[in-house]
Amino acid sequence: VKKRLSNNAIASRKSNNPDFPLTGLVKCECSGNITGSWSKGRSKRYPMYHCHKSSCIHYGHTISKFVLEEKFTELLKNISPKQDFLRLFEAIVIDTYKDKHVLAKREKDHYEKELSKLEGRKRQLLEMRVNREVSQNEYREMKEVIDNQITTLTISKNEAEIEEIDLSTVVSAVTKFISRLAFQWQNMDSEQKRKLQRLVLPEGITYHKTDGKLGTAILSPIFKL
Repeated sequence: VKKRLSNNAIASRKSNNPDFPLTGLVKCECSGNITGSWSKGRSKRYPMYHCHKSSCIHYGHTISKFVLEEKFTELLKNISPKQDFLRLFEAIVIDTYKDKHVLAKREKDHYEKELSKLEGRKRQLLEMRVNREVSQNEYREMKEVIDNQITTLTISKNEAEIEEIDLSTVVSAVTKFISRLAFQWQNMDSEQKRKLQRLVLPEGITYHKTDGKLGTAILSPIFKL
């Protein structure tokens, strides 16, 4: 059991190596996992991907990290979001924003009414003090309670406010993001790359070392080649 746990831990560390973001996504034509490691040369180390399956005809053969990732980048350049998805996305964003805006306005109106009541109570309290209906100490204590309530409600009112936004700008920004997958992938950190890869290629993709090409991509339903 300990050995199995140890092996799993090692595998996990390898698949999460930030130097090799395609590990865990790309499979060899033999169906084995392609992993990454640094190969030692005469004077320096070289980042390489390779099939770890010992029965594979390509076992022991490597492909440069830069070559495989360049092939993957070229694939991403040809992938774009489906227009149906973009239209649905725009509709969802608008509906969600409108719903939140209506709810926030209701909350804001409620807090404003309560604040107005408290301000009225403060004025009444001041009149009572002027008319000597309450002592100075009573006035201070009662005023402090009301002021604390006003502070709490003011904070709640401010939190309920939603900044007015230009929905077309938001939709355009997201559309631009998912329409430039290769550029986004190249400028992400390792963890972000892995998330984007799985969004686009949930089943992974095969690399055929025999002809040096990536296989047919099975894309997420929101994308097309």
